[in-house]
Amino acid sequence: MDIKFTWSTTQKGERAILYNNYLYRLRRENQNGSFIYVCTAKSCPCAITLKNNVIIKKNSTNHNHAPKLTENVENVLNELKRRVLTDVDQPIGRIYEEERRENGSAAAIPVFETWKSNLYNIRRSVLPAIPTSIDSIKIPHCMSFTDTNEQFLFCNSTTPHKIIAFASETALKILSENHHWNADGTFRTSPALFSQAYYIHVWDEYSMKPMVYSCCQDKSQQTYINLYQSLIQYATTKNITLQPKSILVYFERSAINAINEVFPSTIVKCCHFHYAQNIWKKVKKYGLKQLSKEEHIKRQIANIISLPLVPKNEINNFMEQIIDVLFNIDSKFDKLTDYILNTYVEDPLFTSNIWNHFDSIGERSRTNNHLEGWHRQLNSRVRTHPDLWAWYNEIKSSEESVMIRHEQEQAQKRTTRPRKAKNIRDDEKLKSAKTKYIQDQDFNAYQKVLRSISHRYIDVLKDAKDSSDEE
Repeated sequence: MDIKFTWSTTQKGERAILYNNYLYRLRRENQNGSFIYVCTAKSCPCAITLKNNVIIKKNSTNHNHAPKLTENVENVLNELKRRVLTDVDQPIGRIYEEERRENGSAAAIPVFETWKSNLYNIRRSVLPAIPTSIDSIKIPHCMSFTDTNEQFLFCNSTTPHKIIAFASETALKILSENHHWNADGTFRTSPALFSQAYYIHVWDEYSMKPMVYSCCQDKSQQTYINLYQSLIQYATTKNITLQPKSILVYFERSAINAINEVFPSTIVKCCHFHYAQNIWKKVKKYGLKQLSKEEHIKRQIANIISLPLVPKNEINNFMEQIIDVLFNIDSKFDKLTDYILNTYVEDPLFTSNIWNHFDSIGERSRTNNHLEGWHRQLNSRVRTHPDLWAWYNEIKSSEESVMIRHEQEQAQKRTTRPRKAKNIRDDEKLKSAKTKYIQDQDFNAYQKVLRSISHRYIDVLKDAKDSSDEE
């Protein structure tokens, strides 16, 4: 039995379904994973059973009352569909809010999240055809502006190194006022025809927020140079100066080189957690995962992961101690220590200036974990490699919600995204340990604090799914 219904809410905001013009509220969940919904009218015996969002049983033909708000609901939904098709310059969220206010607080009107995908599908039907090649992409004029009529599209370059990039003037101002940026690319939700979607986030005084949204044809150094130069030129046209003090990125040589060229005075740092990921991948690649469960070996792996928090003048001696211990345990660790020396320590691919965070402890973020969290949210809303217009709709929606959040935080003088208490405790513990080390130069005591943090990284990484190296 597969009968169509619509998700909605009750007057109290509880989840409900609309079926045959009657509203049903959730009564209970059964042991078999099904859900029983009963008519919201008191004393009405009608009920529906759902499992896996499919109606599997219904007793819904003998209502002892007439349906309520049916005409109102249909009118609202029909008007929504009409305006989504005709008012293509208006954001769908705004259209929904206007119609909801116009029609009062009718209980059976579906909440926006329920109808969001359907409305965007309707809107997509009047958008340009989905491009089949890079050269066939044409950005409609309506996509060049935000919901508040600010310029949004700032880069639509030609091939090679095709880039499409968006940022509002408000975003430029926020980037200008806050000097620590985080940048990251993702493959999974990059639009079809593009190798990655690349985002620039900023820490203001309250939370991390995405400011620049782009999709890039490739990950070459020239592409990154073009993107950042286009951003600077765009800001210049708005009389805004962009000069970040630091940009936190992943271990991607082309991106690092590009930032160094475009922002020569900016400090470029690489994510500590991604460094830990790289180490753990090698632990698994070299068949050391089982050995690393032994406490004395796990201790040395934790020491390796803590290298980005070690004072630069202690790195070489500290690494020599680790090598000596592992060499005496098993020669299998030689490949791991050689990798670390060649990549991070001795004539390395990535110098310690890039991956070491000791000097900036307590001043700025050491990881891009907030960006990873944002990517996970994006992954849950967008299919893998969406078409360009679906990706655009998502980032347009993101820009709208981010600016609302920014206004709320500025008005309320507090964050709307509180950090986890354990992360705050770790940061405070690390800052305190750094201060104490500077005072008394007791490296062994400082080392113990670093290991406690690194052990938590190991606990997270040992159960995580593999991801590709970006070195």
